[in-house]
Amino acid sequence: MRLALGCDRHSLWRLAIFDQLRTVGIGAAVGIALAFAAGRLLSFVLPEISGVDPIVLRGSIVVLAATAAIAAAVPASRVLSINPLALLQET
Repeated sequence: MRLALGCDRHSLWRLAIFDQLRTVGIGAAVGIALAFAAGRLLSFVLPEISGVDPIVLRGSIVVLAATAAIAAAVPASRVLSINPLALLQET
């Protein structure tokens, strides 16, 4: 619909990617908070383990963000390849 109303393809693609990454960022923030809480709880129960491993947290966030960006980029690229005028004429 945005393409039919005049939005350029680059802005629409960027909007789709950043919208997905914003959602992933919120989820990652909540996940980090829960990981810190669980790590501290486990370090009290099992004193031989460390509470939080920052390398693992960073790595998981990078993998999560890359996966989300790819997962958002593929459908966005497919949608942008559709001619909006032809799509509106079909309905």
